[in-house]
Amino acid sequence: MVAFDRHLTDLRRAAHRIDLWGAAYLINAGFSDDGFEYFRCWLVGQRREVYEAALDDPDSLAGYGPVRSCILDGSDECECEGFMYTPNRAYEGIMGHA
Repeated sequence: MVAFDRHLTDLRRAAHRIDLWGAAYLINAGFSDDGFEYFRCWLVGQRREVYEAALDDPDSLAGYGPVRSCILDGSDECECEGFMYTPNRAYEGIMGHA
């Protein structure tokens, strides 16, 4: 759990960049500071190839199916707040309390 939490934090930090912020803002039609955090969690949750391509060139997300759905359908947002709480939930499940 600790190693996963560190890895997740490292990946989210690596994606904390202005060019990805701009892409996320356009993809989700705006958001708050928290929304960018949730977008980065969503991005980490995608395949490694998608994540790495987005870090190399945020425009690569334009052709990615889930992003296209966010933009065209407007029904979903490309964000996943709950993913960043996964290590905490695992700990609580193992320890039996918060």
